[in-house]
Amino acid sequence: MSNIIAVIGSPTLIEKIKALSNTVPEIEFQYFSYGSIFETKTIIEEVSTYIDTFLFTGIIPYKLAQEQLKRLNKTGYFLDLDEYSIALGIFKAIQEKQDIRFSIDYTSNVNLDTIFADLNIDPEKVYKVDGFLFFEDEGDDYGIEIAKFHERLLKENKIQKIITCLSSVSNYLKERGIEHIRITHSTTVILNMLNIINTQSRLEETRAAQTIIAKFKIQNYESEVSEKGTYYVESNILELNRILLEIANNTFSTLQRNNSDEFTLYGTYGSFINFTRNMTDFSFIDEIEKLVNIPIGIGFGTGYTTKDAENNAMQALGISIKTDELQGYLITQKGEIIGPLEKGMYNPDQTNNDSQNNWIIRASESGINKQTLKRIYQFDKLNEFKGFTSAELSEYILTSKRSAERFIKVLLEEGFIQETGHEITNGRGRPSKIYKLKYE
Repeated sequence: MSNIIAVIGSPTLIEKIKALSNTVPEIEFQYFSYGSIFETKTIIEEVSTYIDTFLFTGIIPYKLAQEQLKRLNKTGYFLDLDEYSIALGIFKAIQEKQDIRFSIDYTSNVNLDTIFADLNIDPEKVYKVDGFLFFEDEGDDYGIEIAKFHERLLKENKIQKIITCLSSVSNYLKERGIEHIRITHSTTVILNMLNIINTQSRLEETRAAQTIIAKFKIQNYESEVSEKGTYYVESNILELNRILLEIANNTFSTLQRNNSDEFTLYGTYGSFINFTRNMTDFSFIDEIEKLVNIPIGIGFGTGYTTKDAENNAMQALGISIKTDELQGYLITQKGEIIGPLEKGMYNPDQTNNDSQNNWIIRASESGINKQTLKRIYQFDKLNEFKGFTSAELSEYILTSKRSAERFIKVLLEEGFIQETGHEITNGRGRPSKIYKLKYE
């Protein structure tokens, strides 16, 4: 079964993605073009019932949709312009006359001054427009102010050429017959992003196929029977059994009563993801606490094999039993301990989010923008924190190797990244250095 990805963007870029989509046959693409980027929210709302992943052809509509994606628990990606695409657009402008004056708008993380230096352009003679400075959450005229700025410069003879990366700006200029150069995403950028989405989808499928086992154990069963009587304890166990049967039905799991004081649920991680709203809603623990009046320990474990999941569930159960209150814990395939999963809501990625935010906040002192730092962190996490080379990083964050090396150099000097070794090679060439992020 193929994954469904919604592609939202300008008609021109959608056609380009359509032509390249056959490189990832595992994915089914559905295309939604807009006249204004502010139609993005409506499109997402309409298709969110059956689509979980969205690819935006630009960073502005992606940013516009971020809060909505978070609310709907959906995944979003965007195509960012690389140095090659921007350099190509600028080269088209200067190929007739080297010292031509021009204006350029951008929403990319690419360092324009580096491109100017490579093309022997004096940056002081260029009017740069940061597209994010014009971005607002309300209204449908985004891009018009940027286009008018370009137009005014042209009328005042301050520039001879306009370069834009925004479809809304290009449309405005076309309607008025103003010549300009429209920077578009390179084929390499699009192919890289399609491969990233495909890889992430496979990872999610693998993760969803993991086994999850949940252990529910009555604490001090014999003491409870002795103190409160068999009828009292068994009636509470009957109520627990009812709740667990309901969970089993909702998650397509199997419920088994191992002995007088323990139940086990056998299921798949994917089913529990849906039931617990991406593992954030454990409100059934509240229900157990309210309706079952005997002490219970709850442990979840995930693993690629039933044995691994069982061992992790037993360890999580051991932690739960040691607490004074009813608290559930989860131990993942990687051995991460998550919990307590009490009081209905809990985000199992909170630890990762905290470490991510802390690193990004600290590393932003280096002068590298936070969007780039976030993508570097995401790559380190995707790589399971095992380290990476500058070439691998450049491929993931969709930039040149030289830019990736520059980011690494800055982070290395500031102490936010460390060199951990060299890549094993076949003896040809110089081995590449391996780096890891420093979180402390």
